[in-house]
Amino acid sequence: MFNLDYWEKRIGKDDSLKYWTLDHLYAVFSMTSFREMGEVALEMVRGMPQPVEQVCGPISSGGYRSIRANVEAFDATIRKLTQQGRVVFNQMPFEAPMQHLRGRSLLPLRKTKQKLLNDFYLPLFESGLVVKINCIDDWKSSSGARWEHWVTGRNGIERVYLPKGFHLD
Repeated sequence: MFNLDYWEKRIGKDDSLKYWTLDHLYAVFSMTSFREMGEVALEMVRGMPQPVEQVCGPISSGGYRSIRANVEAFDATIRKLTQQGRVVFNQMPFEAPMQHLRGRSLLPLRKTKQKLLNDFYLPLFESGLVVKINCIDDWKSSSGARWEHWVTGRNGIERVYLPKGFHLD
């Protein structure tokens, strides 16, 4: 599922990944904590032209009922928004390493998911650098997306609700 080789081939060729370097990618695939990944994400977002947007939606729960299908919808949504000229933080290359860390965690699944949200996404949303989230349809089916929606609202981040099938057009 979207392994290192997949992303290596896309960096430098895909506009949705224009703020990624191979150094970022190799670092992320070798990290051992969500916090480390969050620090790289913040570094990347700090280097992006403002304003920065992000996509919110189901990945590990809800949505299209599989992580792979959810990641494909996420990726297509990010690419489409980027093609529209928007500056979108592409968090998708983090997903396989995140799933790997989730699988290795000794914490109960619920606590592991909360650690991911608190250590990776919360610092991004509290930084003031992400000014808008674009919610994929069916975002409400995901506990993580519902948490992101709540946190972004608390932090004054604009929330946009994309129409059903937005990524398919």
